[in-house]
Amino acid sequence: MYHIYLFRAVLLIIQSILFFASSLYLLHLMKIVDKNMHLHILARAMFGLIMAVMLLLHMTYVPAPFYSIGCLIATCCYYKFIVENLKDDHYQELDRLLRREQEYKKQINNIELIANTDPLTGVKSARAYSEAISEIDDLILKDKLQEFGVIVFDVNNLKSTNDKYGHKMGDILLMTAARTIIKYFTDNDLYRIGGDEFVVMLKGKQFTNRKMILADFETEIENNVKNKGVIIASGISIYRPRQDTCYRLIFERADLRMYDCKALLKVMEQSYH
Repeated sequence: MYHIYLFRAVLLIIQSILFFASSLYLLHLMKIVDKNMHLHILARAMFGLIMAVMLLLHMTYVPAPFYSIGCLIATCCYYKFIVENLKDDHYQELDRLLRREQEYKKQINNIELIANTDPLTGVKSARAYSEAISEIDDLILKDKLQEFGVIVFDVNNLKSTNDKYGHKMGDILLMTAARTIIKYFTDNDLYRIGGDEFVVMLKGKQFTNRKMILADFETEIENNVKNKGVIIASGISIYRPRQDTCYRLIFERADLRMYDCKALLKVMEQSYH
């Protein structure tokens, strides 16, 4: 026969009162806290009420495991309504942070796109050109650059157009020049590197078909000379493995050929007009 002692009974009563009092206090808190916290507080209050009831039952029939049953039920309620809810909140917060990070990346990509795009012509900017040069120099240094060439373009008569008709007409001339070059070379490989200078970096199919593409381009420019259209001088240079130690050497050869072409086009202009 199990006999309960007074001290044990007093402790159980005190525990019951404390659980019950804490539950009442938590229920009171629900009136003053944010509604989003109501479920959490209610679950904690239910925990205390369950334990208070089970302790009282435990005192009425000591051999029965009411205390343990109360702990199990109360813990299950706590886990269901608080722990799992906190997990959901945590996942939602992670999802929110992930979306924010993706938005930041999107904004950064947009900023980079704007920075790497020439605002007037829409082709790649001088900043993008500097990055491309660094990549080419790195490939040359590692002896990994294959089938690469550069075409330098210069728009004739930009200064005289600006002086005679204003900068707005000069801008139209540059935009027309860019569109003319894009007809033959993709805008992904076209850079505006100065006021009237453009560069195409030849790779892949454009490199393989460079002679045919450039011949068609030069034919159009010759027709433009006759018809007073946009005139663009060009000069090409091909990468020479183990001779060209940096991009600058390739560019300088193309630049010299472009100036030769520019002089020839001016002579042609004078002869036609």
